Amino acid sequence: MRIPKPGFIGRYSLLNFWIPQSALIRQHPLYRLERQRQGGIALADLSRHSLSLLAEICAVIVGFPLIVLIYTGNFGAITLAIYDIWSSMWLLVGIVAVIVLDVAGVWVSVGSINRDRPTMLWNLLRATPLLRWQIILVKHTVAQTRVWNLVIAILGMRVGVVIIGGGYWVKPLLGAFHHDPVRGIFILYMLLILMAMYILEPLWRVRAMVAVGIVISARVQDSFMSVLAGVGSIGFLWLTQGIGLLILLRFLSHSIAFDLGNGLDGSGLIMAAGLLSIYVAITYTYYNQLRLRCLHRAVKDAFRE
Repeated sequence: MRIPKPGFIGRYSLLNFWIPQSALIRQHPLYRLERQRQGGIALADLSRHSLSLLAEICAVIVGFPLIVLIYTGNFGAITLAIYDIWSSMWLLVGIVAVIVLDVAGVWVSVGSINRDRPTMLWNLLRATPLLRWQIILVKHTVAQTRVWNLVIAILGMRVGVVIIGGGYWVKPLLGAFHHDPVRGIFILYMLLILMAMYILEPLWRVRAMVAVGIVISARVQDSFMSVLAGVGSIGFLWLTQGIGLLILLRFLSHSIAFDLGNGLDGSGLIMAAGLLSIYVAITYTYYNQLRLRCLHRAVKDAFRE
């Protein structure tokens, strides 16, 4: 059975922004069965639930510094110290939460196929006219909904940190625009692209990590070996990201040195803006290709005779 193609609204709905193709998957007959078996947030409620939880977390993170500011009445040393501690705390919590997200993303999906194989359910699925890639995509979608609260919690923390951190950049940015408008535009561009990547990266990440768990479940039959493969995949992801970040920082330092050596003529700033754009594009492509390749491989391995 083919999933009917969505209209304009379905194709560009907010639901597809959260989880790709989920506006279609919610119509699939297998989706209801998988959700009953696996749990997770219903796709019909996903957008409303996500926006509500996102707003609540942002309100907590942004609200506390505002209360402190209202209580003290000024940006004195004590207020700034509380401001800095609060921001740093949520940055650290966000890093720990990403590690938890990687583990949870693989954990909820690493048994999605190999646990069904010993049962009659998998044989029944193979015998149905359902397209094989649709079956894998349903499992991928349902697994994401099982960790969705954690994803939105991380998004909320990051949006809150960006809002709080924006206060640090207002004065330097206004000064840059006053002295050199072109330079100010490039600085603003780099800040915006970094903030956008910082906020959206958990969405890209969870799609890729759940897909990694799916392909492991399709290839590895033993549960213990599946867990080991999942841990190895998480380690490999962090290693490649660390190497990429070190390369970026090295090139950025050269760009800044080049700009300083040329009397702040803006050439190094242009290079830095280009490097950041390339880094964001590579990061998104990395996550997206990892997701697609894992799902394609899972289709082949899951239905292998």
